[in-house]
Amino acid sequence: MHTVSKTSPSTSSFASRSKTHLPANTEQSVNAVGTIRGTTPDVYPAINRYKLSRSIRLYVITKHRFGRLLVESLHKWIVEDAKTTHRPAEVEAHSQIPAMGFYAKFGYTIEGAQFDDAGEPHQNMVVHLPIPN
Repeated sequence: MHTVSKTSPSTSSFASRSKTHLPANTEQSVNAVGTIRGTTPDVYPAINRYKLSRSIRLYVITKHRFGRLLVESLHKWIVEDAKTTHRPAEVEAHSQIPAMGFYAKFGYTIEGAQFDDAGEPHQNMVVHLPIPN
């Protein structure tokens, strides 16, 4: 498994891919198993925070912790950018209600009331990442 990242000055996307060997014909298959996107505060000046969005993981592979790898990769990018730009590494995520526990594992806490996004209930969650010296 490996992670691929694509970065622009204000956005970074990470994708996890797994390689599978097919025993019948010894071919390899590469499948995307998750993706996540992060943006700098410049993209959403009204909130003035980094934003975690488009976090998607295939449910069937959750036991392999690809979601954890994606969030940790994004957090690393955010901390590096925050350190360079001298701004706080405060991250906001609009979590679907069933995914709140996943984000809580990374220190995200509830902020505000639940809201509807495209017909699904969501909760704003925020984390303050430490910036090492």
